[in-house]
Amino acid sequence: MIPLIVGTVTTLLTVLVHSLIPATIVMGVRHHLARGRAGNWFWDVVLVMVFTLVALAAHLIEIAFWALSLVLCGEFSNFPAAFYYSGNTYTTLGDSATVLS
Repeated sequence: MIPLIVGTVTTLLTVLVHSLIPATIVMGVRHHLARGRAGNWFWDVVLVMVFTLVALAAHLIEIAFWALSLVLCGEFSNFPAAFYYSGNTYTTLGDSATVLS
């Protein structure tokens, strides 16, 4: 029952992180518009770069949540190995060398 609870909480945390990203982007665009930067090529590129980095950070946080879940469920004894496995499966690359119970 513990793995089910851990997986459910991790799924909810993943959904929470995903839901914060669009709100952050909308807030940033509104700020961008309020400062009169919209339409300026340089500031538009900076905005897209920042949002891309925010999205990347969100994905890394989600990978870390899943890695922590794998450690808590006893599938891995250390976080770095769990993070590596989680990153591989998150990107759908997969890891055929590791078999989970």
